[in-house]
Amino acid sequence: MLGLGGLVVFFSIDPIQRRTPLKADILLMIGIVTVMIGSGFIVAGRYENSLLIYTIGLTFIWSIGSPICQTVTVSSLSIIMGSRPQGAIMGWLTNAGSLGRILFPGLAGLVDASYVHILDIFICLLALIFLILYKYLINKGA
Repeated sequence: MLGLGGLVVFFSIDPIQRRTPLKADILLMIGIVTVMIGSGFIVAGRYENSLLIYTIGLTFIWSIGSPICQTVTVSSLSIIMGSRPQGAIMGWLTNAGSLGRILFPGLAGLVDASYVHILDIFICLLALIFLILYKYLINKGA
């Protein structure tokens, strides 16, 4: 069900961008914040031992945040690259995503899963800060 919800979000991104003033950078920020919120729910659900809270957290991450982040990142990369070859960069982007999907579940098996999601929140916060800084520098130079 989470995957089906993710597909709905995935296919909704283009119509959302066409019909609203939301640009790719704002959608990416929304996606990152959504993943952070989902990770917060998972950490809270772990201490509360609540399946509902845990499921809400997974929904925020896998059905909303991840489809937004993945789609916007790939489409933005395509726009930035323009007519230049995109294959190598797309490969590196895919490898980075695969590495994260390999390392984080393994890390969760070694330490308490709450620590992994706290690390996820920290990484998302760093990504959000860098995105805001990048947006500021681009707007300042323009």
